[in-house]
Amino acid sequence: MMEQELPTVPQRHVVFTMDERLWSLFCLKREMLKAFMDEAAKLLQDWFLDRYKVTIGIVMGLHTFEPKREKEIPKVTE
Repeated sequence: MMEQELPTVPQRHVVFTMDERLWSLFCLKREMLKAFMDEAAKLLQDWFLDRYKVTIGIVMGLHTFEPKREKEIPKVTE
């Protein structure tokens, strides 16, 4: 069961990263960042439901700084 495979702690965290070659795309289509975050959350929820038959809650944060340049991606105004 899940209790045997996962340590007993109040919370866990996962970090999803993206290849730096994608940053130019996200600069042009910033709305895609949310789509990628939503898919990452769905992937985790589906995996836990399939493997452990449990529904998990997820709190996500988006870090929009390019790792090497330490420059924020400009916000898109609509």
